[in-house]
Amino acid sequence: MATPVRTYFGQLRTLAQQLGSSLGSDIRSLPKDVRVGDAASLAATAVLCRALVDKGLLTNQDLQDAVAAAEAEVWPDEPVNP
Repeated sequence: MATPVRTYFGQLRTLAQQLGSSLGSDIRSLPKDVRVGDAASLAATAVLCRALVDKGLLTNQDLQDAVAAAEAEVWPDEPVNP
């Protein structure tokens, strides 16, 4: 059974929130228009993920591995803008 686009979107949104938090930013507190733009970008990325899986170019496991690798990066060492 194919993974729904909504699932990819949720995973990408969670990852974005975790990365933002590790850099000292709360994405949920941004203005609505910024959050809408961010959601649109994540939605387009989720559709692309689904298309790549449907075409057999990636597997769900490939995507999960990429998310895990992104979460394991040393984000807190990045400079935080004041």
